[in-house]
Amino acid sequence: MWRARDFEEAIAKAEAEAADYVSLGGDPGASTYLGFAQAYLVGDDVTLEEGVEVFSLLRRSPLKRRAYLDRFFATRSELEGVSDGS
Repeated sequence: MWRARDFEEAIAKAEAEAADYVSLGGDPGASTYLGFAQAYLVGDDVTLEEGVEVFSLLRRSPLKRRAYLDRFFATRSELEGVSDGS
């Protein structure tokens, strides 16, 4: 989790972390960054403490990059950019 001024900065930080993670993998090809990052606005009124959920996922798959993203993340049924109306 990173503090950022906006979504663009948050995604940039996530991509840098992903690149570092992959480069430290040791086994070439064992980890690959697919070029897909997501950000979520937590807000200033949320205190991060024990029990607060943060999403992370690693998965093995024989699928190619685009097929993997289409299958699991970019299904076009996501509610991206949805506001709670406040």
